[in-house]
Amino acid sequence: MKSIKHISIVLAVMLFSAPIRAQKIVINEKTGSLFEQKNDFGPAQKRFKHLYLGYGLMLDNPNFQNIRLEAWRSNSITTGWRTQYKIWKFYSLGTDLFYNYSDFAIKQYDGKTFPDLEIHQKEKLSFHNAGTEIYQRITFFKRGKLMGTFLDAGIYGSYVFLSKYTEKDKFDEYNNNAKIRVITYRRLNYTENYQYGVHARLGFNKWAIASGYRLSNLLKNTNVCLPPIWFELQLGLHK
Repeated sequence: MKSIKHISIVLAVMLFSAPIRAQKIVINEKTGSLFEQKNDFGPAQKRFKHLYLGYGLMLDNPNFQNIRLEAWRSNSITTGWRTQYKIWKFYSLGTDLFYNYSDFAIKQYDGKTFPDLEIHQKEKLSFHNAGTEIYQRITFFKRGKLMGTFLDAGIYGSYVFLSKYTEKDKFDEYNNNAKIRVITYRRLNYTENYQYGVHARLGFNKWAIASGYRLSNLLKNTNVCLPPIWFELQLGLHK
């Protein structure tokens, strides 16, 4: 009788413990799926943000007789924070916050009228800008986890918070105890603070070639217009 009683107790424990163990497994599976999160952040995902650097050149316009630029010395440096949000598989919208420093090196030639008639060894206008842009992006080809090949087009606006004019001269003899003279004027009263324009960008993964056209004039109270077209090589600081 004791053996039968013991067997009955063992069977009862097994019967009651089986559904409890099964219930634990189901609860654990449901809990795991509840806390599992889908990763939608990345170069080829729904959302992405990254830093970038850029180096650009200003395109001289030979038709501008009142001012000409020295091509390779007229350049710019840009750094910014770019975001994008995918709307459809191959279409995204994005914004950009950036800082830009631009130098316009003025070519020295007979007949130069801006900012004066004097010929210097070197002469340039410099601008510090902070701005934003809005763009739309079309992505081509399959890209996996990479950003892929893309084409951007958009508009930008910026604020010139510091402008400078610099002239440099070298002398064969000492002039005021020096052979080199550099004069810089800051916060010029003939520059426009608010700037805007359009731009386009063609890129693959980290690298992009950008070009833009400035619709506003950097100078005011003068008939002089600085060339508005620029090109820039950009590097995205991401994988």
